[in-house]
Amino acid sequence: MGKALLGRSDDQRALEELKKVEASDPNFPFLHFNLGFAFLHLQDTKRAEEEFRKDITVAPDLPFSHEQLGRFI
Repeated sequence: MGKALLGRSDDQRALEELKKVEASDPNFPFLHFNLGFAFLHLQDTKRAEEEFRKDITVAPDLPFSHEQLGRFI
């Protein structure tokens, strides 16, 4: 649901839904990647960077968060 809400630019509701997932399974695939995008859309770049870094620890072989993290280096 959180990813769908991001696609509809309902960033605050997306963040709320994604946080629910995080509470139940912090290693859910692409969770931190999508949280990073939610924070980017809300212009909270510090928290976005933190989420992309978390995603890299969960799935280090996937390039998506590495690419997004390039925005902050």
